[in-house]
Formats: sequence, structure tokens, C-alpha cells
Amino acid sequence: MVRNIMLKCACSEKTGPTLLFERFTVEGKRTGRKFFACSSCRDRNDCPFFQWADEQIPHHVQQKRKKHAEIANTLNLSSETIHEQLKRLLSLPCHKRIFCKTCFLLVLPKEFGNHKDHEILERLSDKILMQPSYLLPTLPKNKKEAQYFFDEKTVAFVISTVISLGFKRILSIGTPRIHEYIKTNKTTDLQSLLLDIDKRYAHFYESSEFCYYNMFNHFFFDGETAEATYKNFLLKDDENSLLVMLDPPFGGLVDVISHTLKKIFNTWRNGRCDTSADLPFFWFFPYFNEARIQQCLPSLNMLDYKVNYDNHRLFNGSVKGRKQGSPVRIFTNIKLEKIKLPEEDGYRFCPLCKKYVAPENEHCNICNTCPSKDGRPYKHCNDCNRCVKNSRQHCDTCGQCMLPNHECGVVSRAGRCHICGALGHKRRECPNKDDYSAPRKKKKLQ
Repeated sequence: MVRNIMLKCACSEKTGPTLLFERFTVEGKRTGRKFFACSSCRDRNDCPFFQWADEQIPHHVQQKRKKHAEIANTLNLSSETIHEQLKRLLSLPCHKRIFCKTCFLLVLPKEFGNHKDHEILERLSDKILMQPSYLLPTLPKNKKEAQYFFDEKTVAFVISTVISLGFKRILSIGTPRIHEYIKTNKTTDLQSLLLDIDKRYAHFYESSEFCYYNMFNHFFFDGETAEATYKNFLLKDDENSLLVMLDPPFGGLVDVISHTLKKIFNTWRNGRCDTSADLPFFWFFPYFNEARIQQCLPSLNMLDYKVNYDNHRLFNGSVKGRKQGSPVRIFTNIKLEKIKLPEEDGYRFCPLCKKYVAPENEHCNICNTCPSKDGRPYKHCNDCNRCVKNSRQHCDTCGQCMLPNHECGVVSRAGRCHICGALGHKRRECPNKDDYSAPRKKKKLQ
């Protein structure tokens, strides 16, 4: 499912090679039939590409895709042209620097006539040019780019943690705010290389600072030149000073992202004399993916720190945000006891768990853990022999902890197997899945 194939989709100039997936029925029954789809877009309205792996592509479809790719190539500026434009603009005084918000382009004075009816920004300082995430309009597709940015408090915590742990270099994958902080704050000696699928960053950074990149298929759009920049940064011999940061879209497949991280790790390890060392990671992702992440990458553990975003309606840490706070956490292979969470926000060190925990996360001496994951306090239920949310009460009729106003005998299927209704497994692993059959609707080839 996680192999990247050099079969290009309708938006291949923006996302690179497709991925090979396998289809399941709604009930979890495995069909065994595989297909190619866009590596980045999770909505067919954004990229309608679909190709069965066992069917030959019709000639007229091949011609249509080829024509689309040729048109896209003629519309795209080369990286060399973009970087030359940036150099010319930086040589100008601030009052002559212009950015067109309509075209997302830096504009030289002689080109202003082509943009006079557009929405423009003038008098661009060096600092704002090094912080394009504050300058560029956010990409709107939630099932494509899903472009959300860390708030200032999160950035400050991450940077202070990086410094306290002794890292000098950060491979910033989809974390532009971290990259921008390092570029604009000369008080630190940190270095950063930004890998991101938003090509607009190429207008603001040199090729040694930014690579146009898709994390879902580990694809570099500028070919060998960009890949060489990435490898040189990754393999620099400086005594384990590198940390990899990754902030994927929340709907990204854990298996695919894990596959990319393994590729990065293998490249790093193969370039070293000491092959026993581990490459440190910070993976920002919602807490409810913990089990799947640890299944794919057992060395990763979850911090209690709640990661907030400036432009997310709910995950922003404000009173108007999610009641339990942001669900996004940091997964890392660094020992959790080494990472100090901010005590001014109520985080404290649990000597029994040997890690910092959230204010609501009280240690359970029976379970021998701090059980809360979602930002709510938990309590131990002796009948269930596990910790449950404070809002639940044990129901002898149902044989488990339920909400006080529940209807006995009507059990929610949330968190249960969709086939047999049992806890502890999903439909794919259900022992009864082979006994359940459902008609499969045929989908028209697009």
C-alpha cells in the first residue's frame, strides 16, 4: 500500500508519483484488488486520478494525461528563474519590493504594470521576506494541503526543547514556522532545511534552504539537485546534532508517513560509520493515532504536550477552541524524561512514569500509568479493571462504564469492530470477516 510508483496523476506536477493502494469493502473485507491514486489529495474532487493496477491504461486516457502534464510544465517557472528573481528583489531597497497576493509572486519594479490591478503588498522588509507563512494566503484545501501553522507559544517550546537537548540542525518537513524562526533569530546557532509541498516557499528561500517536496511519496520535484541538497544536510558529520521534524496533514495515512520516515532513517544510517545510532524524530500528529504509530514505529512514544495552531478553528488553545485542548501531540524516539514540558502551563513531572504529564493526567497506582490521552481527567473502575473518563459510570446491566443517561442494551458502536461489535480490534482483523459478504459496486474508470 505504501509503494510510490512512477505513474503520474492529473496533479503530478504538484504531488509527484502516485501511490499503490488496496481496496477494502465497507465491512472490512479484503478484495485483493489494488489501484493507483494521488499520493497527496484525499478527495477525488481535487484529483480524480484512479487506475486499477491490473488494467491497462486506455490510449485516449494516456494522451489526455500527457497533454495535461505538458500544459502544467509550460505554466510553471523553473527553480533557477525563481531564485534569480529573489536575488534581484533582495538587492533592492525595501520601498521597491512588491508582493502580488493575487499571483503569489514577488514582483520587480519593471514588472509592476502586469500586476497593477491585483492585490499587492509593498515595502517588504528582510524579516517579512524570511517569514512567508505570515505573508502568503493559506492554501484552502483541507483534504489536500491542510495548511495549518504552529502558534508562537508552540514554536517557542519546540525551539527551547531543541536547544536544551543539544541539537544544532533541524530537517523541517512541513514545519515552516520552525524554519522561519531559525532564519529570523540570529541569537541561536541552529540550522534548518525546509522540505514542503507548498512551492511558493521557493520564492523566498535559496535552494540550499528549501526543497519542493512531497512527504507522502518522498519525492523531490527538482530532481537530483534538490535530493543532493537534502542528503548533504542529512549526512553532515557533526556528532548526532540532527533532529527530524514532521507535521503531516492530520488525515495522512500513518503507514505512508512511517514509510517515508524509514526511508530517511535508512539514508541517514547508511551514510554513517556508527550504524547502531537512532535518528531523533519529532512527529506532530493527533493522539488517537498512537496505537497505529507505535505499531509502525515501535520506538516512538507520545508526549502530553498539546500542540496549538494559529489558523485552526478548534486546535488553537483559546476559549473558543476545543474544550479539551488541541488533540495534536508530539511522537518521539527521544526518552520522554529528557523533555521538560512548561510548568507555567501546569505540566508536571511524574516520577513513577518518568515523564512530564498534563495537568489533568493523574497517576493511577492500580494501572501504574498516567492514563489520560485526550485532555480529560480519568478515574479507575474496579469492575472494568481499567481507567475510564470521569464522565462514565459503571453499568452492571451493560457490563461496562457508560454515560449516566445511556439506554441499557443500546451500545454505541464507536470504537468497536463494525462487523461483530466487539472491542479490541477493527474490521480488518475481525475473525468473522470472512463470513460476511457484501456486494461490491463497480466503479467507472476515470
